[in-house]
Amino acid sequence: MNRTSIGTVVTLGLIFTMGGLARGQQRVTTHRSAKQSSTIGLMRSLNTAEYVYRRNFGHFASLDDLLYEVNYIHHSKPRVQDVADDGTDIVPELQAVVVFSPDKDSYALAVYDKDKDDRGYAAFSDQKGVIYDGWPLQSGGDNAAHTADINLVRTINTAEVTYKWKYGRFADFDTLNAAGLIKRYGNAEVTFAKSPAVLPNLQVVVLIPAIQDTYLIAVHDDSVHGAPYSVFSGASGIIYLAEPLH
Repeated sequence: MNRTSIGTVVTLGLIFTMGGLARGQQRVTTHRSAKQSSTIGLMRSLNTAEYVYRRNFGHFASLDDLLYEVNYIHHSKPRVQDVADDGTDIVPELQAVVVFSPDKDSYALAVYDKDKDDRGYAAFSDQKGVIYDGWPLQSGGDNAAHTADINLVRTINTAEVTYKWKYGRFADFDTLNAAGLIKRYGNAEVTFAKSPAVLPNLQVVVLIPAIQDTYLIAVHDDSVHGAPYSVFSGASGIIYLAEPLH
């Protein structure tokens, strides 16, 4: 089946520019709540910290290293075990998660807004520095134009559970694909290329850490010119519909 087609560490502050456009479930937001603005601000700080760390040490870092080894993100939280995998509330009601590749040359970030009034809002990013607004997929809320992308993420989540049950660990996209656990896109069986450019105009990254005990999924669909669309998920199984921050 064919488809057409950074220097200076910023001290974390919780007052950021309001505004922007976020979409999920065909939902448009014309302004951000204070906590949503803080979510974006924390994401920017994490991206900046990662690049400063790589400039100084030659590779990207875990959240544990950013918080406690070099203190690039200013905070008052005590050190907890396995913070890099489980995430931590750097500030109240904002859970930050950093997953970086075994070669420490790439990373994925997620910041989850746990304020109940913000209905599950989250932000995502990676080493490219683009930040995405994300909203959880609601039951029966599939966007018909992107059903194939959403179902692909569901398939990857299922494949991860199957793979872990069999081998005791999670796996990246290429490993899952080679194991025959991912075969379809839309209504057809396809032959996926190696990640990230698995199909024309479709980028898929499943990032896992060296210990292979968690993962973050990013699917980027550029098939509609001028209207990029992304879907994110992770070990929680929750799927987020997203678009680049405006």
